[in-house]
Amino acid sequence: MSIESPNDDHTQPGDGAMPPLLMVVMAVALLMAGYGVYMMASRAPSGTGVGAFVRACVQPETPRDERCRSKDGIRAAWGVDVDAAIEERRALMVATVRRMVNGELTRRGVYDACVMRGECAPVPLLPAHVDPAAVEGGNDYLETRVAFWQLSEDTPLTPEICGFMDICRAMTALGVVNIE
Repeated sequence: MSIESPNDDHTQPGDGAMPPLLMVVMAVALLMAGYGVYMMASRAPSGTGVGAFVRACVQPETPRDERCRSKDGIRAAWGVDVDAAIEERRALMVATVRRMVNGELTRRGVYDACVMRGECAPVPLLPAHVDPAAVEGGNDYLETRVAFWQLSEDTPLTPEICGFMDICRAMTALGVVNIE
């Protein structure tokens, strides 16, 4: 009776078997190469959709991609209708302000959680330390107050509202949209 080692696969050196250490080294090398490709792909502003469009055209202070400079270029490159995206954001801002005015979003934590879930949009608000009654009727925070109340009345897009929307400010700066 002979006792065989559990690792004995009946191969001899030179008959095509790969040593275990070499297999481990190759597996690690493949994983590292895959990770490198993943990291490069996740940073590139390529692809289609709103996320890729935002990374290429809205987030950079000065977008380099020439396709960012026209509605047709944006639609062709990223499949985004700029006007529809801006209007969608404005509508979500209107809904958020209405929820605030109706008393549903009266605490900052509830509002912040709503924004994080994507159910609400960031809207123009006075800083936490400012008493609204103290600035009423004055010029302090006038743009913020005007934009907030325009949103509460569901006013079409105005320069004040646009000023509180990243996508609208970026597209206005690039000359893609003109808000009057």
